[in-house]
Amino acid sequence: MRDWIALAHDDRLFREHTSDCLRKAGYEVTTFSDPVVTINTIEACQLFHTLITQVTFPPGKPNGISLALLLLPKNPGLRVIFVGSPECEPQTKGIGLFIAQPLSISRLLEAVQSLSSATEA
Repeated sequence: MRDWIALAHDDRLFREHTSDCLRKAGYEVTTFSDPVVTINTIEACQLFHTLITQVTFPPGKPNGISLALLLLPKNPGLRVIFVGSPECEPQTKGIGLFIAQPLSISRLLEAVQSLSSATEA
């Protein structure tokens, strides 16, 4: 069974590059630019195993931490990976795994695989 990944990020180039790399590694990826649409979709279909999101979104949108905190109670098996500037890491403790930008695709793939393996064990 393939892992389904929700990738929520407001930067189109980031979404395209990252999702292409994840797909080449064998993952099913759905991208979102809006965290509210991400919440609605994940809650509606209950299909996703992993959420990759940025820590901050533009003003007027929920941040990635809020996104995760809204989704985790209804999706307790959801794995969360945050991508952001190093100073954001303390805010993500206990919620999900943090990867500092600039993003290393190899580091992201290792994290997705590691979280997937840990959940299966």
